[in-house]
Amino acid sequence: MWRYFLHLWALPPVDAHMGCPPPLPGEAIDPFGFYDATRILDVWSWIAWISAGGIVLIVLTCYLLPRASLSARFVRGWYACLVAAMLFCFAVPFVVGRFSPMTARAGSCTTRVAAFAVPLPFDLLFPRMLAGLLWGFLAFIVVSLFFTQFVARGAGPRAGGFFHYRGCPVPRWNPLEG
Repeated sequence: MWRYFLHLWALPPVDAHMGCPPPLPGEAIDPFGFYDATRILDVWSWIAWISAGGIVLIVLTCYLLPRASLSARFVRGWYACLVAAMLFCFAVPFVVGRFSPMTARAGSCTTRVAAFAVPLPFDLLFPRMLAGLLWGFLAFIVVSLFFTQFVARGAGPRAGGFFHYRGCPVPRWNPLEG
């Protein structure tokens, strides 16, 4: 599990191997080529931005829709939003990785010298998906605490739901009160 936690902040796999297309008759077999590193960096950046934006939207939905202050209904909704954030961050790498245009690095395959379209394999995306589960869990709690402790501080009822929920229901825990 520690490896997946570290993978979240690790650099993207810029030297990821891929299988080259089959050779024409009489050509030598070239088993491995490389994915285009700039495209992989773009995909990893999109994964990070979409995950972060999704977490903020889930936290806003969690705190600004209910009206009762830290009621049992809110606590259930908070945990449901926590699970939703984890599942969202788990799914984002797969969806972004599958639907982003990816190409092979030009010249990395002798059987096809020009860059060609190739999908990212699931085994390259899966560690990032598992890291997304952990990141969704941590980010939801941190963003939730940030909004309830700093955005609503001193704002009174103008802060909407953030004023009423001074902390996280873990259960009903406020880090500033102990």
